[in-house]
Amino acid sequence: MSENNRMSAFHERVVKQRGITTMKDMKFTIIVPVYNVVSYIDRCVHSVVIQDYANWELLLIDDGSTDGSGEKCDVWSGRDNRVITIHKANGGVSSARNAGLEKASGDYITFIDADDYWETSGVLSEAANHVPCDVIYMKNIIIRYPSGDKKIVSRGDLFPDSFYEGDIYSYFSKRLKNGSWGCYYFFFLSSVIKADHIFFDETIKIGEDADWIFRACDVASTVGFIDFPYYNYCVNRNDSAMMIKSTASLLTLFRWVDKWKRMTENDYDRYHDVFVSVCNNVVRYLPVFALHGKEERRALTEGFLRCGALDYAESKKAVKAKKWISRLGIDAYVRIAGVRYRFRLMGRDAKAMVMRYLPSK
Repeated sequence: MSENNRMSAFHERVVKQRGITTMKDMKFTIIVPVYNVVSYIDRCVHSVVIQDYANWELLLIDDGSTDGSGEKCDVWSGRDNRVITIHKANGGVSSARNAGLEKASGDYITFIDADDYWETSGVLSEAANHVPCDVIYMKNIIIRYPSGDKKIVSRGDLFPDSFYEGDIYSYFSKRLKNGSWGCYYFFFLSSVIKADHIFFDETIKIGEDADWIFRACDVASTVGFIDFPYYNYCVNRNDSAMMIKSTASLLTLFRWVDKWKRMTENDYDRYHDVFVSVCNNVVRYLPVFALHGKEERRALTEGFLRCGALDYAESKKAVKAKKWISRLGIDAYVRIAGVRYRFRLMGRDAKAMVMRYLPSK
């Protein structure tokens, strides 16, 4: 059976089971954690309010903002009753997203970071074309830089399908072993998420969205794909970049490794690819350790070595890190990688500067 025929058969079967008369019956919930983003929140909310698909709710979760972001959210709620503001004490992004999941009344749930925004007014209309899949996934994303430059990151080669039915967890985990699992790539059928009580792990402060996506995909069985890039991921704030992470937050990376290591030990074939992906992501944070004081850096490097992420990671970045750590030791590697990272954040090419400190091959 062709892909289109399989999609049509699935669509007819599920629509009949769920009593859906039209795709317009579907309500979308968009969850936005808000914390001190007063300069960006209007742009984010506006990109949802202008959607040409009308059946949605936008949950703005004010996570204890102190810069007036919460007040701006209230203004938007006063303009459009589909925009709902929830104020709460600061608890972090996972706590904010969980508050949104608890409140969500839509048939589908997705997320936007408050300093990002949607590109067009047709995002929800396009997503509705893939109802009633358990998962709707965006193949491409737009990355925007402070300079005004942008690039489109495409995953069309990894996901040539327009529809897939089967083991969604394995389908994604094998293809995204070395990739990003941001929750803004996905729409999830809320009944699937809520039936299995899948919430964000609030003990993990970095990688929490990937951890949630892994578990959500584990209970899904169908996915539809959106080809056009609609999500603008904005590299526009130093405090939204990797560099601003407390030592306590970074230490939770190792808890994330331990969690998936235990799961892999219980079912190697099922969870190994995701475990490798977790380790690949943790290795990416090594340069950030250098931005911390001597004692904090020691705690981070010791925790990193103890969790064993470098032993299991397989990405190109991890392979390079293994080579240089074996030559220099982890302390020297972290300091040098940290210098390069600082200059990269400042928009300079630090490669030549850093390379002269590395021993020749």
